[in-house]
Amino acid sequence: MKNYTLITLFILIPLMTYGQRSTQRMYTMDDGFFSSTFNGAWMTYDSLFYVWDGSRTNSIAVFDGYQVKTIENTPISPYVLYGMNNSTDHSFILNYSQGYFLYKDEVFSYILDLSEWSKELLGVWYDDQHLYRAQMDKTVYRYDPQLKDWVLDHYIDDYFHEQLDSLFLNGENAKYKELLSDNNFLLAESIYTKNENTGQFYRLDSILTSPINFDVLKSDSLDISSVDRWRQLFKHKKYSLRKRYLKNDSYRTQVMKEGDGRYYLVEYDDNGGYENLGAIKGANSPAFKLNAQAYYISSHEGMQKINPKIRYFSSDAPEMVGGLYSIIESNDSSIYLGGYGTGYSVYKANSMNKIKGKYSGAFVLPGGGSLSNGRGLVFQDNYMKGLFLIASGEIKKLDITSADGGIQVGYIMKELADGSIALGNPNSEVTIIKNLDNLDSIWYLTKADGLKVKNVLCIEEDNQGRLWLGHPKTGVDLYDRVDSQVYNYEIISEDANSFGAISMVIDDKDRLWMGSKLGIKVLENVSDFNPNTQDLYTESKSITLPNGDFSLPKFITEVDGYIVAGTEKAVSFIDKKSFTENSASPIIYQLIYGEDIEGNGSQQNCVLFDSQRRLWIGSNEGASMILWDEYEWDHTTNKIEIKSIEAGTQPIELNKEGRFELPMDNRNFKIKFGLRRNVSLLKNVFFDYFLINEDQDTLQQVRFDQDGILDMAYVQPGNYEMHIEARKHGQLMDAQKVHVDVPLSLSESPLFWSGLFSLFLVSLGVFLWWRSRQHKLLLEKELELSKMQTAQKNLSVQAIISSFNPHFINNSLHWVQSKYRKDQEMATVVGRLSENTRYIFNKTKQGVATHNLRQELEVVDNYVQIQKVRFKDTFEYRAPDNDTIDRLGHYSIFLMMLQIHVENAIEHGLRNRKKSTYVSLEISEVENELVIKIEDDGIGRKGAKKMGSKGTESGVMMLKELISIFNNANTTQIKMEYKDDIFEEEGLAYGTMLTVSIPQDYNFEIK
Repeated sequence: MKNYTLITLFILIPLMTYGQRSTQRMYTMDDGFFSSTFNGAWMTYDSLFYVWDGSRTNSIAVFDGYQVKTIENTPISPYVLYGMNNSTDHSFILNYSQGYFLYKDEVFSYILDLSEWSKELLGVWYDDQHLYRAQMDKTVYRYDPQLKDWVLDHYIDDYFHEQLDSLFLNGENAKYKELLSDNNFLLAESIYTKNENTGQFYRLDSILTSPINFDVLKSDSLDISSVDRWRQLFKHKKYSLRKRYLKNDSYRTQVMKEGDGRYYLVEYDDNGGYENLGAIKGANSPAFKLNAQAYYISSHEGMQKINPKIRYFSSDAPEMVGGLYSIIESNDSSIYLGGYGTGYSVYKANSMNKIKGKYSGAFVLPGGGSLSNGRGLVFQDNYMKGLFLIASGEIKKLDITSADGGIQVGYIMKELADGSIALGNPNSEVTIIKNLDNLDSIWYLTKADGLKVKNVLCIEEDNQGRLWLGHPKTGVDLYDRVDSQVYNYEIISEDANSFGAISMVIDDKDRLWMGSKLGIKVLENVSDFNPNTQDLYTESKSITLPNGDFSLPKFITEVDGYIVAGTEKAVSFIDKKSFTENSASPIIYQLIYGEDIEGNGSQQNCVLFDSQRRLWIGSNEGASMILWDEYEWDHTTNKIEIKSIEAGTQPIELNKEGRFELPMDNRNFKIKFGLRRNVSLLKNVFFDYFLINEDQDTLQQVRFDQDGILDMAYVQPGNYEMHIEARKHGQLMDAQKVHVDVPLSLSESPLFWSGLFSLFLVSLGVFLWWRSRQHKLLLEKELELSKMQTAQKNLSVQAIISSFNPHFINNSLHWVQSKYRKDQEMATVVGRLSENTRYIFNKTKQGVATHNLRQELEVVDNYVQIQKVRFKDTFEYRAPDNDTIDRLGHYSIFLMMLQIHVENAIEHGLRNRKKSTYVSLEISEVENELVIKIEDDGIGRKGAKKMGSKGTESGVMMLKELISIFNNANTTQIKMEYKDDIFEEEGLAYGTMLTVSIPQDYNFEIK
């Protein structure tokens, strides 16, 4: 019994003190599943991930990594489905409590009814190729999916009647000898013995239990710890049941349950050794292993995906610090993780422990670093403020002051080529320590020397020994130590290309990578950069991440052939070789927070590649440790697949040419698309798609999408093309076109209108004849005519409003379409443009002529911001202040009433005068009227007319007609008054002011 205890402790102690676990992703109802209780899962050849539970009878969920689809009316109850095998012909055998099914192409076929065969069967099992059944006469049959029948495979004595090696016949294991006599044999998971009286075989004991319970299990003549029993018989299975177990890696991974109820995932090797993959949130079935980096485990809380190649240390764990800011390595290979106000945790020998005592509550700041000699430096704040050295398990404060004699503090440390240490400090200061062992050798670089970066958060040294210093809000400084000259690159509000940096690294190709608010910036040949003749902002290139992430890269470092950058959304790995070959579109792998990696955004310069070749990444909720040499990127390929097309609730089929036609009575459609195969089940493919009409105008455009849904509420008759591009790791993976034909409705057909007109003439003749005969009904007919006139006015309003939509699209989306193919700036403005387009689209479809002033100002603001990007901020937009908008924003106003005039002011006023600087919009309340003034210092209406720039005449005319209709129904009138040439310079008049007056009691409804 002593040996059993040792073995049990050997497993239990690491489980309870490990302090780390594999990265987890929990799939629940929030991901589209019909329940959060899962009882199993399997993977099919077409990459669909099937899961089931007992909450929905005869239903199975299909998951491809992106979307969930439910298969209803299956012939099995999912709750008791617990096994499968994948055969070579893409069919699957499902183990059901009452028998076995063959599953292929979403069709189930019953192949073995256990209740019918129970008296004849010895046992049933399957390997990675076939399903087998053994009968009482010791014959073994296998099921052939192609023949759809059972065929004789072998006799039991040929394979399973084997002698055990000495491991199981000596010492404490000798008691097994009597169980394995000539009358006994091993079959699949059980030991069978022969009844001498009846001559029949029966199962004596089950070998495999899952999850394995550490409590003592008693079963017939066996009475030992189930942990020890499982370990011993696992070795035996490796020896004698090689036909099944050595071909199926999934049996190497087991879920174990600890005495206190917690579950752990443990993986065994060929020699019986094991590795603990960390705690999991319960288990209802054995672990399903998709590949070396993806295990799936079902539980009552959801379906867990486990990645054992990324270990996670949650800030919620008692042995882990919270508020993680710094990760460094000491000379004894210990990893120190420092938190703000929570002290230090130390990772060593696969164990994480918090430091107790003096430094248990230290306020560790960002920017700590490991030196080449194995020592580490960190900054601390609060009551133990200063610079601290970590070496040989000790933390010691260094007696170093700042330039003004205060306490040395900062947020970055950089070891330079000559062995000196550069520290980034607040107040435009850098401290240089020439020798840590001689603290008298210190000098300072300050704003008196020309520094303008107010708080140095990153430092890099190029091959000329020059220091690059940055801060994301103030800019970048370059210090040349040879001529003691500082070159400043400050952020200028008027210059959209200027940027600062929070993180930096110079790679082995002499490229400076910078993390800025404009994303990742790269300066090639940084050591050859001449600050006297070159400009940092124009020389730097921008990198677009595969997921369209433009958030601030909190850290950038170099690991082997990759540049690693951490943002709020993901950790990106830029392939340097690929960047050298094609800097515009390099291969970029990503670990997305919440999907591939745990945490909630990267921490400032909190990254470490340690001596054991593990990559540590600090996040807002803990630390991730990537086993770098074991981690493999996903290199699978994908194709786009159109999942479904609907017009309203009516499904529509796509023909072989990739074309479909909408019904005549429907003008809306929804296209759902995704991936045809996704064998990795990773959500790492992003879609760009856009819809264009026959004139090549873009109606809708979306980038970096993963929902895979184009929903068009209304399209006019014509022919359209939907272009879909799938990108993986920043590379074009697949492209597809869908052609959409929208026919004329009956009311839009010329034949319909000619027939209607003929009918109208006949009806008119009958009406006149009838009117002449029925003069006494004259009064009623005049009333009818009045109603028709009112309807006509309403129709006129509808026609005018409907005209706004194509007018807006032609003037806005045409520019975006051209920019999309040339300029990445489109990504920053497409949101505003899409917002306006959808808003105007919905309003015009609803036939609504008005909205409130606040909504109109939002439309104007979106339009102006697009134009500011287009014209590179060459003009100023002076909008009403928030207090004025809050006070007057509730007033009603016609749709696009102000946008059309602001558009004219920019397109035909400012654009045609080089010295123009602004367009302003003022609103006020004057004597029961809302007064709106739009003013610009452009060329003026007369000057624009001379240049042939006529403005949006059709838009203004439609607006005037709309106002005229409503004015006729009101006693008080809306007025529009232009004032031309309001300025003069050098004898030339320019500028325009438009005043719009709207009575407060104006009625915007025609009755």
